[in-house]
Amino acid sequence: MRTCLNFVFTVAVAFAATAASQTGPEAAEILRKVAAIYKPVEQYELIVDQTVRDPGAAPVRAHVRVDFRAPNRYRMQGDIPGMASGSPESGDTIMLFDGSALWFYLPKSKEYFSISAADVASDPESSLHTPQSTDAAVLQRFRQADSFARTSHLLRSEALDIAGSKFNCYVVSVAIPRAKKSFIWWIDRRTYRVLREDSAGNTSIYSSIKLNQSLPDELFRFDPPPGSTRLQMK
Repeated sequence: MRTCLNFVFTVAVAFAATAASQTGPEAAEILRKVAAIYKPVEQYELIVDQTVRDPGAAPVRAHVRVDFRAPNRYRMQGDIPGMASGSPESGDTIMLFDGSALWFYLPKSKEYFSISAADVASDPESSLHTPQSTDAAVLQRFRQADSFARTSHLLRSEALDIAGSKFNCYVVSVAIPRAKKSFIWWIDRRTYRVLREDSAGNTSIYSSIKLNQSLPDELFRFDPPPGSTRLQMK
C-alpha cells in the first residue's frame, strides 16, 4: 500500500510540474515585457496588413507602411481606407507630415495638397492626423501594455504564420476599460513584439516591425513629382 501511495504521489507531483511548465508566464509578466520594448521607441517603421469587417458589407483590406520619427515627422503610404471614400484613388495614398505641414498625394492621379501644421492642430477632424495623434493611435496601447495587466488574460500559446514564416506567440486577451475597448494580441515569445491584433471586426497583422532604427530625412520630405497637380483646398 505504501509503495502504491508513493507511486501515486510521485506521478501527481510530476504531472503538476508538467502542467506548471505548460502554463508559462502570467499575462502581467508578458505585458510588462511588451511595454518595456515599446516605451523607449522614438522612431519606427511598421508594415501593416489590416482587414476591417462590417456586418452586411464586404471586408475592406489595407496594406500600409508607417514611418514615424519623434517629435513631429511621419509618413503613411499604401492603401489607406477612408481617405477618399468611393474614389478610385482611395486605395493608393501618401500622407506625410514634414514638421510644418501635412501633405496628401494620390499617385494614380498625380494630385496633391497640403494643410499647415497650425490648421491641422486647430481643426477637430484634421487634428486626428497630427504627429502626436498618429503616434498614439499606432503605438500608445503597446507602450502602456503593463497598465492593462489586471484586465488581461493569457489565452494560449500558438504558432502564427506571417508571409511564410512561423512565429511562436503568446495569445493574450487585453481589455482597456477606460477606452471601452478590448483586443487579442499575438505576442512573439522571443521579441515580445505584437505581431497580430484583433478587435471588434478588425484584424491587423504586422509583417515588418523596425523599432528605433535610424530613418533618413528624405523619407519625411515631400517633393511634388514632375507632372503632378496641386489641388486648391477651400
